[in-house]
Amino acid sequence: MAAIQKTAERWRKVEEAVNPGFYPVEVLYQVSSLLPPDGMRLTSFEVEKGKVTLRGEASTAPAAFKFAEDIKAKPELQLFNWQMPSPTLRPDGRAEFAIEGDPKFAKTD
Repeated sequence: MAAIQKTAERWRKVEEAVNPGFYPVEVLYQVSSLLPPDGMRLTSFEVEKGKVTLRGEASTAPAAFKFAEDIKAKPELQLFNWQMPSPTLRPDGRAEFAIEGDPKFAKTD
């Protein structure tokens, strides 16, 4: 049992580097495939120590929340725990949002 636990711990230390699901270009591809044809755009995509941060603009706050829920529900993106605070509403009614994803399994140290 101890040997298996040691092997599992070593895997978790390198998983972010060897699991294609964590590759930034793959995450960006999966997220962008959920964008609706109109009314929403990503303005920033960052990955730092495995944590993904998306920033964007949506036509409405409900549209931003739906996008976040779609991200959480997509099987290919479930390697992350996704969180989105309330969007900031602009005077024109558009919503600026930020969505963060922390890896569920990989170490981020």
